[in-house]
Amino acid sequence: MKRKGYAGSQLRLHLDKRTAAIEDLSWEAIDNYLGGTGYAAKLLYDEQKPGLDPLKAESKFVFSTGPLTLNKIPGGGSVALCFKSPLSNTWCESRAGSDFGPDMRRAG
Repeated sequence: MKRKGYAGSQLRLHLDKRTAAIEDLSWEAIDNYLGGTGYAAKLLYDEQKPGLDPLKAESKFVFSTGPLTLNKIPGGGSVALCFKSPLSNTWCESRAGSDFGPDMRRAG
């Protein structure tokens, strides 16, 4: 069942293999972790090995949007980039504005 504000799928790209796959979102994770950044944190925590060097090919970064990523909402036109920082070796998040976040969300 789709939740309001979510398209229901995620795109997984493997840049080293040059492959792409569309996957269903984990509704359990959506229900338990707040917004796109919460979902990204869950993905990184579950899918990356502890101690992984952030600059290795196996390291992941997640572009995420949440249910409030809309141009109509003040401050809602952003996309979050979530990853393990090479500087601090801990969680890092960066945001970008403009239409990219809302366009990505509308694309599904």
